[in-house]
Amino acid sequence: MNIMKKLRRKKSDVAKAREEEEIISEEESTVETQQPLQESAVDPIVLERITNIENKTPRIETSISVLKRENDEIKNRITQVDTKLIDMLSLYEVVANQVNPFVGLSKVTTANIEKLERLQQQAETMENQMISIENDLRISLGELDIVGIIRTQLEEEAYA
Repeated sequence: MNIMKKLRRKKSDVAKAREEEEIISEEESTVETQQPLQESAVDPIVLERITNIENKTPRIETSISVLKRENDEIKNRITQVDTKLIDMLSLYEVVANQVNPFVGLSKVTTANIEKLERLQQQAETMENQMISIENDLRISLGELDIVGIIRTQLEEEAYA
């Protein structure tokens, strides 16, 4: 905007100078008026161009800020995709190591399988012992209904 004001001032100064020169002499004014006419012809073109540039500048700044924001969003999305891809690859490695038929069982996997089998056997043993203890208690306390057990067994055989 400052440029516009300066150009307008210059234009008014040129007009004032032109009027003063016309008063001094007609001969000098005819020679000198051609030059200010050319300057005044150039001034509107320059003013128009400067106005266009000043009008376009805010739009360009807005476009740049929008592009920067979109660029940041794209960077964030790429970062998210990278982290998700890393998570997927680590999951794939875990699954591939456990399921891959071409890779033998590792020492850790074999040890874990053996521990699980031992725990399962211990659980079954404890379950059997609990059933035995429960039956022994029923027999020793006299709560065992042998007649009921026989009826139940016969009914089950009849339906089978």
